[in-house]
Amino acid sequence: MEIKYLKKLNNYPSVQRASGNVFYLEGIPLEDIQNLETLFNNSQPFPTALRELLFIAGKYCYVLAYGVSENQSAMQQKQRNFLLRYNRLLTRPFFVVDAYNEGEMFLFVYLDESLTDPVIQQAVFDGNEDGGWLDSLNFTLSEYIDNRLTVYLSGSNPY
Repeated sequence: MEIKYLKKLNNYPSVQRASGNVFYLEGIPLEDIQNLETLFNNSQPFPTALRELLFIAGKYCYVLAYGVSENQSAMQQKQRNFLLRYNRLLTRPFFVVDAYNEGEMFLFVYLDESLTDPVIQQAVFDGNEDGGWLDSLNFTLSEYIDNRLTVYLSGSNPY
């Protein structure tokens, strides 16, 4: 797969921390990405930047938290279950890209926009019932990951 949006992440397949620990990105195969598209986007291709993220780091990404789920499909379902538990509803197709503070919030992108590099959205489960539980972070997926990577490479925690 040609990488257009996540070049910076792709250039750092591993990172060594000051502690000496080395962390490696782990992607998922295109076949798995297509299966996710079938499950969560009515068999339509994901936005390009999301496909790149999954290909480069869909199994493990040192600047995103995928929760304790065993794979992307399980993480997607788990976050949807949290929406139900908190009586929240997203009527547009979406894909969760980060599940830090699992059970409290997640970051996602909408899949029904014509953007190849969609804007990151945040869902906070204990937010206001009047819609205050959703918020745009005003960063595209690639900008958000580049920003977190810069923070991580400087030695700080990206979360």
